[in-house]
Amino acid sequence: MSLRVLFVDDEVSLRSAMSRLLAILEPSWEVVTAGDGEEAMALLRSMPADAVVSDMRMPKMTGDKLLERVQEIRPSAARILLTGHAEASTGLRSISVAHRFLVKPCAPETLIDAVKVSCSLRKLLSSSELADLVGGASALPSAPAVFLEFIRELDKPNPCMQRIGSIIGSDVALTAKVLQLVNSSFFGLGRAVVSPSQAAAYLGLTTLRSLVAMVASCSEVGRAVPSKTVEELQHHSLAVGMLCRNIAQGSYKARCSGEDALLAGMMHDIGKLLLPDPKARDESHAEAGAFLLGLWGLPDQIVEAVAFHHRPDEAPSAQVNLATCVHAADAIVRQREGAEMSEQAREILSKIGLLDESGELLGEYQAA
Repeated sequence: MSLRVLFVDDEVSLRSAMSRLLAILEPSWEVVTAGDGEEAMALLRSMPADAVVSDMRMPKMTGDKLLERVQEIRPSAARILLTGHAEASTGLRSISVAHRFLVKPCAPETLIDAVKVSCSLRKLLSSSELADLVGGASALPSAPAVFLEFIRELDKPNPCMQRIGSIIGSDVALTAKVLQLVNSSFFGLGRAVVSPSQAAAYLGLTTLRSLVAMVASCSEVGRAVPSKTVEELQHHSLAVGMLCRNIAQGSYKARCSGEDALLAGMMHDIGKLLLPDPKARDESHAEAGAFLLGLWGLPDQIVEAVAFHHRPDEAPSAQVNLATCVHAADAIVRQREGAEMSEQAREILSKIGLLDESGELLGEYQAA
């Protein structure tokens, strides 16, 4: 993979060392370096970059401020922030502009993997315009009623963490942002967190309050998507997520956990929140959603399921994969909503032994 990577750090020795190591480990890459934000911006104005990797603490312009400007002029570039102090407050300031967070000292191999994953996702998108739209997004719209419920619970004298986790779990956009933060290097969990309730408990009330304020302030990203459409997508996505979990936990040889299935089902149509044009929503939402979630660092199996939920046979994972479970759940819920089930969906349901059990599964979801 031939890439142009801009590495920004005010320490000359670190820039030189990283440049040499990347040249050895990835000789096909073009590594360009800059000593501060202004120099980096001047370079970006004269040439495109596939990824921008910046230190957080720099004189004149901090890393999050630089990435904010990168977001404006090169929105499709992967934006990766390096920090030497693993503090949640830093993550909250930069979560709207950085796609990935890596803690210094960062091994070159770790940086290479982050750049490769972020840039490979760009291939999912059919046009540079779509890449710019998705890459430039900092937050997704959330249903106003959910925001109000969330804030009301937070403002209680003794807010219930279990209740807060349930509210987050009922909202696609909030779930995505909370999981982006808790899975970042700032928290160093060493394992992927896919449950919004677990994430809420780990982040705590102070961090959650700041996160909600940030998401609310950035929700203009989805202003072109009608509120009614957002509400409908939320309801549909929750139904698919819950049914997808039922499928994965049943005896259907699905090689995925119930939590992964629930999250993948909830996230499967998240790309529609970025696409104001109804035709584009139908044609490109799977790729757009996968690109965004991948840039945000959500687990690979979730990204794959979102990307391939309309064509699960093309997903890299073998046999009955997570994308298959999402496709099956989506088809059953859409049929309940009045849509005719496609022949492809019938074939997939038949292949995994669910065609004759779809009504029973739907009843399990409705009773949940």
